[in-house]
Amino acid sequence: MTLHPSFYIIVALLLICATASYAQDIEATVLFKNGHRESVVLNRKAFNTENMLVTRDGAARFPLADVAEVVAQGRMFVPTRVMMGIQEIQPGDNEQQRIQLDTLLLLQKIVGGSMSLYNYIDHAENEHIFLEKQAQLQELSKVAFTKNGNTGYKDLYKGVLKIYLADCTALNSTNYDKVAFSLIDIKKLVKKYNQTCGQMGYESKPVKIKLHGGILIGLQHQNSKFNPNFEIIDFASKQIQLDHVGKSRPIFGAFLLLPLGKTHEKVYLELKPYLLSSMGFSNSTNAIKVDNTDTVDVNYSFRANYYNLMMMLRYNLNSSHTDRRFYLAGGLGFHGILKTSKNSISVRRYNQFGERFSNYEVFDEEELPKDILFFQAKIGVRLKRFDIGASYSFGKGGLTALEGERQKVFGVELGYMLF
Repeated sequence: MTLHPSFYIIVALLLICATASYAQDIEATVLFKNGHRESVVLNRKAFNTENMLVTRDGAARFPLADVAEVVAQGRMFVPTRVMMGIQEIQPGDNEQQRIQLDTLLLLQKIVGGSMSLYNYIDHAENEHIFLEKQAQLQELSKVAFTKNGNTGYKDLYKGVLKIYLADCTALNSTNYDKVAFSLIDIKKLVKKYNQTCGQMGYESKPVKIKLHGGILIGLQHQNSKFNPNFEIIDFASKQIQLDHVGKSRPIFGAFLLLPLGKTHEKVYLELKPYLLSSMGFSNSTNAIKVDNTDTVDVNYSFRANYYNLMMMLRYNLNSSHTDRRFYLAGGLGFHGILKTSKNSISVRRYNQFGERFSNYEVFDEEELPKDILFFQAKIGVRLKRFDIGASYSFGKGGLTALEGERQKVFGVELGYMLF
């Protein structure tokens, strides 16, 4: 299988983008304990650091001990000293141990009042949830364990919720066993506690998820296999067959990502129209002897520009990370011909006296692809404004709409988000 040289060029560009470090610029306001305010530009890593707040270019470093709060993108972050649990498995143990680290972190404030709720995303993309009541901060946790070869979880957070919410009679009927270990569910409980048994203060506003769109380029390598009995020409005793076509071609198009949730970025509907450059097949067979007297030349050539219309569901594997998001996608598409540039089958027969008889044919309309349905699976990563993916497609037809053709397509794509 010979790949087009541009295939390797695009793959190299994708690898460069994938290994490069992208950090989204975030404008923020820092309020210091002495009353001073300063506007700074941060990146996502600034919210993972311990004991220190570092600007995007590293020119300024602020000890978190001197910071009262940081406001960024409508959200409030508060420096807090925590005993954060880090999970790891020790040799010989059948339970994940929790090592407590006493450190100063920049926690995002979700709810403030008689009881406050915070969260924190660490370097490994793990989310940590904290409750604070009467100046006592406690991390909520769910710990994995192994018993008899089976893995289970200890819902330690449910015990903490019972203790912290025990003085609120309005929540006595709460079934804590049904409370999921999620920020959304726990936030509802904390809000209800503050509204009925305490005082409600700050509440973070959910970030409204917007649609995204942009342009894309890429390369696809298409393998089309035909039924062994498929004949392009059957002239006298000579059969001209087409059994396999494999070529690479560039693609150009656009994409649109429509969020399927208002406050989370887990699932998107991806719409993707794109064009495929000219591709086809051709062959020439000369000097075929017929009846030992006549000579036949057979030439066939077919080339066309194609289009694809895709509709896929995209699932983000780590939606909490704003800089690097891995995703899986799958869906259906329609494949058809935009324009044919060559479509001919010619047969020229010369008799023993040199006289020529010509026959000219073309592929019929029903033999050309029009809205052929195919399936595509895709894996990729979003790096800031860049969207990189690798795909695999298969279906009936492709180059033609003939029943005997089966198509498999491998592709790489590089998209750039315009909004």
